[in-house]
Amino acid sequence: MDVAASPLAQNLRVEIVRCGVDRRRLRDPWFTYPFTVAGQALSGEIWIQKEGRAPERMPAKCGYVFAPHLRMRAWNEGPAHSVYRWSHLRITVLGGVEFFELFDVPHFLPPRAGQIIGAANARHVELLSGPEPYGLAAIAERNELTARVFKEIATHARLRPKAAARLGGQARVQTALDFMHAHFAEPLTRADLARTLFLSESRFHDVFRNAAGQAPLEYLQRLRLRRAQELLASGVQSVAEIGRACGFADPFHFSRQFKKAFEQSPRQYREAVRRALQAP
Repeated sequence: MDVAASPLAQNLRVEIVRCGVDRRRLRDPWFTYPFTVAGQALSGEIWIQKEGRAPERMPAKCGYVFAPHLRMRAWNEGPAHSVYRWSHLRITVLGGVEFFELFDVPHFLPPRAGQIIGAANARHVELLSGPEPYGLAAIAERNELTARVFKEIATHARLRPKAAARLGGQARVQTALDFMHAHFAEPLTRADLARTLFLSESRFHDVFRNAAGQAPLEYLQRLRLRRAQELLASGVQSVAEIGRACGFADPFHFSRQFKKAFEQSPRQYREAVRRALQAP
């Protein structure tokens, strides 16, 4: 695949949602983040376990990258606390397709990559706590730091089998994808979406399913629920407000759909993420 000429090169978006430098012990409850987690552990004996896999020991001072929506747990061995320089990122292509749906990245990166990611995260924290965190110079530097973190992730990324064909297929429905990501909170119908490609509803349904691997309204529902996960993890809005912001006018319907998708209610999910982020 000619990456420079592909939709990937033209529709890549990388954003650091939050970042930090922490000294704490890790607990071992299972958790799921809606963001990509990238960082470096400077000290401490750390174990990671992904759902359905055996525990793995994190190499000292290496970098780590965990894809969004990965169910996992982490804990410390021994008495020492660990020091982490971390960030949560949103990485998308084609107007909203998650990077890790197309690429595989090792969970542990070499110490050199870890140092670059960790230093960038730490500097990002310094800028956000500085006197002018939203000044033009600070914004420019933060963008450079974000690009530096992503470069280390991208250096170790490998295109998944059939991902190139998927990129080409989704490019054919790019206008519809852009419309869905811009208007997902609105009460969209299949007819609304079909008009973006000037197709009949039935023809649009077939074209979209073949390109994206999902029916259009299934894709829209997944988009809304994934966005709700992000807001629950990082926002301060109430569950009802988040539901409305993600296209669910009825909070009870929102809770039912969220629990059906993620096996937790919105409140349970928010509490689980907060527990995972809290220092003991």
